[in-house]
Amino acid sequence: QRYYHKIQKSGIIENMEIRFAKKEDLPSIVALARAMADVHHEIDPYYKPGAAHKTLADDFANLLNDHDTILVVAEINKKIIGYINMSVETIEYISAKKIGVINNAYIIPAHRRQGIAKALFTLAEDWLHNKKKVEWIELNADARNKNAVELWSKLGFETYKLRMRKKLSH
Repeated sequence: QRYYHKIQKSGIIENMEIRFAKKEDLPSIVALARAMADVHHEIDPYYKPGAAHKTLADDFANLLNDHDTILVVAEINKKIIGYINMSVETIEYISAKKIGVINNAYIIPAHRRQGIAKALFTLAEDWLHNKKKVEWIELNADARNKNAVELWSKLGFETYKLRMRKKLSH
């Protein structure tokens, strides 16, 4: 199943393909995941930098075979420029029992604010709703990552829970 989108950028129309990831996409996806980790590390050293994530290749390879996970990529001119990873989780303490979870998503900075994240999310959302019969999607975002908070809010997400932390001193 393939979804194609055209994007308007500075008067030039580029062809973009939104599709399910394949094994040969993994090196590009891992590079993007490391870039995302570096962004988080810049926000707060609490997060590991991208290079410290040693198992990403294996982790993403395993996702391709997981029937309750979807990995979707955005490709322009045969180059992966973004991805989203979502999964289905069963939670006993909520009425829905089964929810979709956005595990991570990243678009390279040069291609942001062009509708790519929305296109990735739309395909993944369709998969969760139509194939997995999920009614709710959740995600975690660092509140200091203003771009992420703005994006997810525009896509209809709202804050309903707050997660806090405290560093213990010795």
